[in-house]
Amino acid sequence: MVSRSHLIAIALTMVCFSAAAQDQEIDPAKLATIKELMKITGASSNSQQFSDAFSQQFVSVLKLGNPQISDRAISIVEEEVSKLVEEEFAGESLQRLIYLIYARYFTLEDLNGLVAFNRSPVGTKANRVMPQLMEDSLDAAQIWSQEITPKISARVLKRLEEEGIKVRARSSPGQ
Repeated sequence: MVSRSHLIAIALTMVCFSAAAQDQEIDPAKLATIKELMKITGASSNSQQFSDAFSQQFVSVLKLGNPQISDRAISIVEEEVSKLVEEEFAGESLQRLIYLIYARYFTLEDLNGLVAFNRSPVGTKANRVMPQLMEDSLDAAQIWSQEITPKISARVLKRLEEEGIKVRARSSPGQ
């Protein structure tokens, strides 16, 4: 179970990181272009994904210490996490950190090129289909992983055997 002191330590670390990051200045023109790019690509409006991820994680931790947690308690967690994430997004607490990352990796010229691309027909299409494309790609990677796992196991076990290293192969569920 996560102790209160662990939560406080995590919160303090986040506050210190956030304060350090806020000390850095970004050229106003560059910042405006970064914000425009994030708006065009939808990167600045995915608070629901963060809410879902935080809720899932928080509920998992609660269930470890409270296996019989009620559906009502889970609903409360989801509501409060959603409200807080929305508030934080409105205050741009995450976005400010991301602006610094964009500023580190891209020049103003790069950013203007990305904005131009993302406003083009192909850029618009890429932004529209990218979430589904990524989901489909993750599904494909999972299927591929399931297909090659037995091959990896066989190859590794064979090599270990050739080297005289004895290991017990763990059987899969249902075997």
